[in-house]
Parts: sequence; C-alpha cells; structure tokens
Amino acid sequence: LLSGADIVLDGTGWRSGSWSIEPATLANLPRVRVTPFGDTGPYAEIPFTPFTVSALSGLMWHDGAAGRLPLVQWGDQVEYLAGLHAFGAALVVLWAGPGTSLEVAAFEVAAAIVGHHTSRHSQVPTEDLPRQPPRALWRVYETADGWAGLSCTPRDQARVAEAMGVPEIAAAAPFMGRNEKDEAILMPLLEAWFRKRTSAEVEALSQRERAPLAAVRSVREVAAAAQLAHRELFARAGHEGAD
Repeated sequence: LLSGADIVLDGTGWRSGSWSIEPATLANLPRVRVTPFGDTGPYAEIPFTPFTVSALSGLMWHDGAAGRLPLVQWGDQVEYLAGLHAFGAALVVLWAGPGTSLEVAAFEVAAAIVGHHTSRHSQVPTEDLPRQPPRALWRVYETADGWAGLSCTPRDQARVAEAMGVPEIAAAAPFMGRNEKDEAILMPLLEAWFRKRTSAEVEALSQRERAPLAAVRSVREVAAAAQLAHRELFARAGHEGAD
C-alpha cells in the first residue's frame, strides 16, 4: 500500500500504540499526523477524550450563559475541527512534495479559535481580566418562539438601527468597549424587540435588509433551509424496501 500511496495520514496519536513501520519507509512520502496534544510537551502523554481536549483548550468555556457553568458542546466539535485542519494540511504537503510532513494537534486547533469575540464567555478569568458579560450588540436573544442572534459591528450600527427601528443602536458606542450606560439602554430595548418577533420574522428581516441578524436554527430547520436546497448540499438517496 505504501509503495503506491500519494500521502500518509497518521492517526495513531488518537490511540495507544503506533504503526510498526520503519520511519525510513515513510521518508519520501508527504505525511500528516493528527494527535490530541502534539507529540512533544507536557501534555503529550496524558490521557484524553474529546471532552478533556475541549475543556483544556478553552473551547468549552465559550458555551452556556455568563454567570453559569460552561456547557459541553453538542456533537463531535473537536474531531471535526481536527479533521478540517488535517484536510488543509494534506493539501499543503501534497503541494510541497515528497518528504514533507505536518502535525495537527487537536488541542492547538481548538485553542486557536478561542477569542474574546466568539461568545458570551469571553476570556479566561484572571485577577484583572474576569469573564466578560454579554454585550447588547453581540449576543443571542430569546424570540417569541425560539432564539436569534445579533452581531453588530460598528460599521453596521446605523444600518441595523434603521432596519430594526431602534435608533439607540446607532448612537451607542462600539460593542467592543462595553459602555455600561449604553448597555443599560440597549439591553431591555433589544430583549423586548426580539420577544415580539418570531425567529422566522427576524431572519426575514435579516435577508431583506442585509442586517447581521440570524435565527438559531434546529437541525430540522437547517435540513429544510432554502439556501442549502438551492446549492444542493443534501442529496436524497433511495433505500431498498423504503416507500
């Protein structure tokens, strides 16, 4: 198999043991190795699960409501992140040619996307850097029948204020600085605005006005999304014995 291989994807770092292959056999093949923490460093040999990788990387810190316990992500987020980056690494080593190798560590991949801008749980708490509370212009709100989100950058504030009919948005300071006076004004206004509308109404407004609003969709709703149907993301397959 190796003699005719274009690339070697080594996932042995995800379980105990390794291939019984001499390193010289792989020397001239492009290689990508996927590991939980990397082959070196203080975490290299510690036991792991996707749960612990998520917890240690800070990824889990982002889930849940501020002031409450972080939540475990649904699904296989760590594995998907590692796989996506491994695919990118495979393209790189194939382009670079024989003998090229790259390692993808799931811990590093997850930690790399943890940032102050990505959720209601922002940064790792320290004495002078506590968890940041949610910002009125960048958070999820409860609607009449579910949830929807608003992510309004400074360049969008005037347009969003007009689209939503909430002029206070345009007058507010950019969300990154979290002005407490603006937050006290905006939070109740936006909570009331979202509660009066269904998630579908919020999404329709977003599409019509090109505003950064989005409904939080269920799996069933995502599967039925018109955009995905238009792009033929899902293919319907027949099943023997099915009606």
